[in-house]
Amino acid sequence: MRRHLPVLAILAAGLLILLSLLAIERRDMASFAERGSAAARVHAASAAANLARLVELIGLLHSLAEGGQLGNVEADGVAAALIGRHLRTIAADEHFGVRQVAVTDRRGVLIWTTVPVAAPLDLSDRDHVRVPLSSAGGLFVSTPLIGRASGQTSLQFARALHEQDRTPSGVLVVSVDPAMLATLLRRSFGTAAAGATLVRDDGTELLRVEIAQALPLVPAVPSVAPGWLASLWLASPPRADAPVDQRALFAAALPVPGAPLSISVTLDASSDRQSLEADHWVLRIVAALLVVLPAIALQASRRRARRQAERQRALALAAQAERSRAELLHFMDALPGAAYQGRITADGVFECAYLGGAIDRILGCAPQSFGNQPAFAALLDDEAAGARAAFFRQVLHSGAELVEYRLQRPDGEHIWLREHCRTVGEAPGHGADVVGLISDVTRDREVRMRAMTAARLSTVGEMASGVAHELNQPAAVIALAADIALLEIEARPGGFIDSIQGRLLVIQDQIGRLRGIVDHFQLFGRPDAGPPQIVHLDAAIDGSLGIVGATLRATGIDVAVDVAPDTPPVMARAIPLEQVLVQILLNARDAIDAHGPARRSVSIAAHPLPGGDAIELRIRDTGPGMPEEALERAFEPFFTTRVAGQGTGLGLSVVYSTIKSFGGCVMLANDAGGGLAVRIILAAARPSPPARTADREREAPDGA
Repeated sequence: MRRHLPVLAILAAGLLILLSLLAIERRDMASFAERGSAAARVHAASAAANLARLVELIGLLHSLAEGGQLGNVEADGVAAALIGRHLRTIAADEHFGVRQVAVTDRRGVLIWTTVPVAAPLDLSDRDHVRVPLSSAGGLFVSTPLIGRASGQTSLQFARALHEQDRTPSGVLVVSVDPAMLATLLRRSFGTAAAGATLVRDDGTELLRVEIAQALPLVPAVPSVAPGWLASLWLASPPRADAPVDQRALFAAALPVPGAPLSISVTLDASSDRQSLEADHWVLRIVAALLVVLPAIALQASRRRARRQAERQRALALAAQAERSRAELLHFMDALPGAAYQGRITADGVFECAYLGGAIDRILGCAPQSFGNQPAFAALLDDEAAGARAAFFRQVLHSGAELVEYRLQRPDGEHIWLREHCRTVGEAPGHGADVVGLISDVTRDREVRMRAMTAARLSTVGEMASGVAHELNQPAAVIALAADIALLEIEARPGGFIDSIQGRLLVIQDQIGRLRGIVDHFQLFGRPDAGPPQIVHLDAAIDGSLGIVGATLRATGIDVAVDVAPDTPPVMARAIPLEQVLVQILLNARDAIDAHGPARRSVSIAAHPLPGGDAIELRIRDTGPGMPEEALERAFEPFFTTRVAGQGTGLGLSVVYSTIKSFGGCVMLANDAGGGLAVRIILAAARPSPPARTADREREAPDGA
């Protein structure tokens, strides 16, 4: 609670200052309203007084016109002439804006005017003539209209003329210039920003003087609100903000003495209000400073304390992060492989940002850089460097890849490295961030090669009878050809050369066949380690059937091969791929023999996957398939479903590790129509070399 006392004190002081400021502003605004209302009444009284003088002038003119009997031919001509000259002088000088003085008879026909006219004018249709003749008397003011005699817009002040018996004899019409009248009203306001509206007692607006105009004149608009004057006749006229520009306006209305008119004055006190509001803003700013400055000081003090605490926490976190980093690097250096992090550019070039210290144990050195940099690239031969460059391009394309390649350490020892890399962030067209792991798999490959050798020897042992059959056929042909040649020599001592030559050619061809079989078995039993190369699937399938075909035929199993001629080659090793196919075919043979189905067949098919980046090789048999629990463990080393002594359990394990070393994958599934389906996915190779790798590797040293 104590730590909140300064805040509460500042809030209480701010509330007190706010209440005081509101009281001051309310008092000032009330005083401002009183002053504005009083000023509006003063200006209204001044304008009414000026209009009263105009009305007095019109009354004087009426008396002169009525006494001089203007237009009456029977009247005293001298008096009428003097009065007419005086009235023309008043009209010419435009006293109070008087523009014309005219007299009509009781019919409304113009009989005298200060403005010359060509012919008598009938004005009986005009309100300012018709109304005075029909009423009991008094002054009548018309709306602004264009005079027929003067041709100018004027306000017509009219009053009836009477005979001695008080019967109407005509009408006196005084035309007043609205602009001059507006100027007269404007002078009543002095320098104040005010406007005025002249209204007849029946509510008709005659003249409007707008605020902020030098000589305002707006044509009158007849009003349809007859009792509006009472609402303006207030002891203390209210203040109202203008609806458009929010000006501070004060209004006051007074009657014009001696005339059926009222004058309404509107005072614009916006400048005074702005000055008052500016003072109020100064007070608000001062009040805000009195509240905000202590709050800012308190906040600054708390911010300094908080910043100091945050700095202490940041230092503690930095120390903890450094300890965690050191522990992480210690654990990463203890990994069996070297972890790395970097980036693969859009053109497939790897740029290393971090490489774990375990690389020292693997390479026997500490390179300054990684990837395609000289310090590391110098340890790779051309084949391994090309495989690794293609590996990074494939990582950028697929997101994760695995590759194995051979490397010569600085001490001259050759080792095998396995590199696993995957992307962790990708921007199309801009490369990707990657992480990876490099591990030494030399001993793993040795163990795998020994396992593969054992599996090959087991396979060779299983194929012994088939091999004997394959060798027995050419041997029987050779023996038969030799016996026939001996018989011909004994029967025809002198004419047997051509026949013996043909027999010798047969013997030579069969010996070549024997040599091909023996060479292929030698290649099959020879270890073949190295990075993936371009291999044609049809050649690998032919090679595997050349080894195991006799065994399959001997057990009555038909083999169907479906490989399109335009199927792209794959990335693999020819001999290991043949060994994989041989192992799968032998497993199919054993499954079919054990099950004994009526239909004994194996199908081998290959086709590109959508996109053309990979090839699927599928081998199906008509055996019983595998139990589901066996499918989950089929690739485990030494796992077998056969009885003891009939299998090593290494066959499918070797298949799995071999395909993975090519960067591919292998899957097992029971086929819907019965039997087992083996799917092998290998990367497609582009472009195809001019000669097939599998054929080159099976060539004998001295030709065949």
